[in-house]
Parts: sequence; structure tokens; C-alpha cells
Amino acid sequence: MDGAYITIATITSIQRTITDITNHGDTVIDDSPVVPATAVFDTLQTDGRWDKDSTGYNFRNTVAGALLALAEHTYRVEYKFTGSGGQVFWEVYELFTEKIRAM
Repeated sequence: MDGAYITIATITSIQRTITDITNHGDTVIDDSPVVPATAVFDTLQTDGRWDKDSTGYNFRNTVAGALLALAEHTYRVEYKFTGSGGQVFWEVYELFTEKIRAM
């Protein structure tokens, strides 16, 4: 996969782990597999979800809002990809949830 875009055939598994790192640093909220066929695209996508460049994206996974329910918390979302050749790599995101104030 050296420098090539991933495809469904090149990924054997994806594991998603969501951790609340605000207070304890290690409270796992979710630890579940993501099916590659539902999250990986064989062609780069340049739809309305993507405005960073003209290249596009080829991985998308939706995290349910209920998993990020606590306001003013920082969550770490880690995706562990295992390739068909046994190689492993991660994508890691940190998300902060704002408190919504009623008017």
C-alpha cells in the first residue's frame, strides 16, 4: 500500500475505538469493528462533504451522536486499519463537544 490509496480489497479490518479523554483519559465509550465495504470507497469521492481540495476522500464513518453525548468533553476517535498484507496503520481524531445553550 506504500503511497497508494486504500481500497476495499486492500483492507481486511477496521477497528474503531472512542475514548473520553476529558477526565480520566482512558474511559472507552465504544470499541467496535467497522466493515470495510461500508466505509472504504474504491474511488476518491468529491461530493459536497469534501471541500479541502480537488482530490477527495475514500474513507467515511459516521459516529452516532449518542456516543459523544457529554458536553464540554474531548473524545479521541481512533481507527485501526489492517491491510491485506498484514500492515497496520491508524487514523486518529480528537473532537470537542460544545454545550448548547437554550435561548
